[in-house]
Amino acid sequence: MTVFSLEVASWKPALAAVAAHGMTDLDTMEWVPHYAMWMVLPMPSCAVTGMFCAYSFVHFAEDGGVWVSALAHLGALVVGLRRGPDAAFKAMLLYLLMWHTPCHYWRHWKRGSRRGVLLAAASTLIGVLGRHRIPNRLPFNNCLQRIVIAHISHEMFLT
Repeated sequence: MTVFSLEVASWKPALAAVAAHGMTDLDTMEWVPHYAMWMVLPMPSCAVTGMFCAYSFVHFAEDGGVWVSALAHLGALVVGLRRGPDAAFKAMLLYLLMWHTPCHYWRHWKRGSRRGVLLAAASTLIGVLGRHRIPNRLPFNNCLQRIVIAHISHEMFLT
């Protein structure tokens, strides 16, 4: 299993806010079979991680084009090479918090998915208030990667 054990102790509010943006998928019931399929689809661990990376690149292109995604991923790579995986994750978390999540909410708002944005906003509040329950090290394993893949593919194919 491909697992990234990442230190998030001082970044828990940011992690909670970013994780909650996927709650926009709950605007319709289409998410149920879609997420279920991604969670049980037989795939080797390396394929899950490879798909997670590829989908991430495609998804961030929605934030302003391929160059935005390329710069975000390249920036995280450079930080990771210089400072390690924890710093790379925090760089990506900063991008997600400051750019991707607001862009994501704006796209949903313009589409008329107001209930999804409100669900995500409520989830953000609950997550930030309950941040003490988030472990100091996040095991970013295949299960979490599959959830992200399900969110991204839901965005690409169902909305």
